[in-house]
Amino acid sequence: MSSASAGEERTSEATGRSLATRSEWLGLAAVAAVAPAIALLSVLAQPAADRFNDYHDYWLAGRLVSAGGNPYDLAQLTALAEQSGLHFLVGGGYSYLPPFAIAMVPLAVLPFELSAWLFGLASIVVFALTVGWWLALWHRTAEPRRRRLAALLAGCFPPVLGSIVVGQVNLLVGALIAAGLATVMAESRGRPGRTGTLRAAGGIALGLATVVKLYPGAAALPIAIGRRFALSAGIALGFGLPLLVAALVAPAASGGARGLASLVEPDGYWTNQSLNGFASRLVADSDRTSAPLPGVMPPELLSACLMVAFAAATLAVLWHGRAALSTPAGLALACAFVLVAATAAAPKNSFWNHVPAFVAVGTLLAMNASDLRLDALPRVERRLLAAWALASVAQAAVDGIGFVAPPRGIPAPLASLALYGLVCLWYLLGRRLWRPGTRA
Repeated sequence: MSSASAGEERTSEATGRSLATRSEWLGLAAVAAVAPAIALLSVLAQPAADRFNDYHDYWLAGRLVSAGGNPYDLAQLTALAEQSGLHFLVGGGYSYLPPFAIAMVPLAVLPFELSAWLFGLASIVVFALTVGWWLALWHRTAEPRRRRLAALLAGCFPPVLGSIVVGQVNLLVGALIAAGLATVMAESRGRPGRTGTLRAAGGIALGLATVVKLYPGAAALPIAIGRRFALSAGIALGFGLPLLVAALVAPAASGGARGLASLVEPDGYWTNQSLNGFASRLVADSDRTSAPLPGVMPPELLSACLMVAFAAATLAVLWHGRAALSTPAGLALACAFVLVAATAAAPKNSFWNHVPAFVAVGTLLAMNASDLRLDALPRVERRLLAAWALASVAQAAVDGIGFVAPPRGIPAPLASLALYGLVCLWYLLGRRLWRPGTRA
C-alpha cells in the first residue's frame, strides 16, 4: 500500500470517528431535551397571565434599558408592565447586573409571548447540546444505555424543568459553567490545553456566568489559589468587560445597580432555597410556613451568622486541601465544591438556581466514574449523592403540595429540603478535598 493510500485511509477513519462522535452527541442531546420540551409544552395549560413569571423581569428590563430607563426602579418596571398589559408576581423586581438587561434588548423588541417562547426554546437547545457534549466527552467508556439514561435524568432534574416553566436563565448559565469546568478538567484526562487562549476562554465563560448570576464567581477563588493565571485573566475579562460596556452604553441602568442590595434582605418565600431562606423561615412566618422559633433573633442576623459560618468552613476546607489545587483534578474538584457552597449561600437563591450543583455532580462523575457506574464511589459518597438527588425530588413534591395546602400549612423544616441536599453535596465534595487519599 502506498503512503498516499495509507494517509487517505487514516483520514477516512478519522472522519468516520468524528461523524460517529457527532452523531452520538446529537443523539444524547435529543434524549436530554425530552423532559424540558415536555415542561415547555406544559406551559400551554396555564392561563396566559401565569406563564413565564420570572421572564417578565428580563423582558421588561430589556425594554426599559432600550428606552434609557432604569430596570432597578420598581415603579418604572411596574408601570411598563401595566402599559404592556402584563400581570405577574413582581417580587423584588429586576435583580441582575446591567449587562444582562442590555443582552435582553433584542428579545425585548419582540412581543412578550413570542420572546418568552423563543427564550425557552433556546435554553432547551443549549442545555441539551451541553449535556450531549459532556457525556460524549467525559463518559466515552460508559455503555450507551447508561449514557442515554444519564442524559434523560439530566433533563428531569427539577431545577432544570422549573427554570423552563418560569422562564429562568439558569440553563444558559449552567452551560457556561460547564464550559469553564471542562477547561479545568481537560488537563487531568490527558487533554492539556493547547494554548493559554483556550484556558482563557474557559475563564471567560465563567466570567460571563458571573455577570448573570454572581455566585458562579466563587470558582475564581480556587483558580487563583491554584495559580491558573490564564483562567483568572479570562474570568476577569468575562466579568469586567461586559460591566464596562454596560456603563458606557446604558449609564442609567448601571447607576441603579445599588438596588441589588435588596438581595441581602430576609425572604421566607417558598422558592428561596438558600441559607437566607432557611433562616428567614426559621424565625419569621412566611407565605407557606409558620416559624418554629419566632422572634428568637432578627432574620437578617441569623442569615448573616449562617453565611459567615458556612463561608468559614468552606475556606477552611480549601486551605486544608490547597496542595491539591496545583493539580487539574484537585482544582476541578475545588471549583465544584465552592460552586455548591455559593449556590447554598447566595441570598435569595431560588430552587431553580440549583442548576450549577448539577454541573458539580457532573464534574465529580467525570473524574471518578467515567463509566457512569456509581460503585466506583465509596459507599458514604453514594449515599450523600442519593440524599442530594432525593432532596431535590422531594422539594419539588413539597412545592407542589404547597399550592393546595392551607395557608402556612407546610412545616418549616420541610420547606428547605433542597438546601439540605446541597449541604450533603457540599460535604461530599469537601470530604474529598479534605482527605488527600480519596480519589479525585
